[in-house]
Amino acid sequence: MLAGLQGMLALLAGLAVAGSGMPQPAAGVLVVFCMAWGVWCLLRSRRRHCASERKGLRYQRNTGWELWQPGTGWQPVRVLAGSLVTRHLVVLHLAEVGRRTMRLPVPADVLDADSHRRLRVSLRLIPLAERVAGSSPALPAEVRDSPK
Repeated sequence: MLAGLQGMLALLAGLAVAGSGMPQPAAGVLVVFCMAWGVWCLLRSRRRHCASERKGLRYQRNTGWELWQPGTGWQPVRVLAGSLVTRHLVVLHLAEVGRRTMRLPVPADVLDADSHRRLRVSLRLIPLAERVAGSSPALPAEVRDSPK
């Protein structure tokens, strides 16, 4: 929070310098410095905030897909049909049991190449398994049969 406040103050200082009666070359340098410092502080605070929102995803044969969140730990989820699978990006459309749906982006650079490939392959096989068996073997019964 302090970094966000510091960033906002730096942006305001840049605006104050721009409106002051300083000579143009000196004011220009100070404005650029204040604006760059403010943007850097705001991005740093955003990155720190996002670190607390990290999520984990795993698949286990006995429980199926599970999502880890800081407040709830591992919870079963259902992978919905709106998921996007490409070589460089996987966007999972997930439904928590009895809760909301969410989208979880998984860029290729957050996993090693083999893990990302295995994720893409397993996600492409889920619809095939649903067509063959009528329901996905990757989902436990309480997740598969929960109301939408």
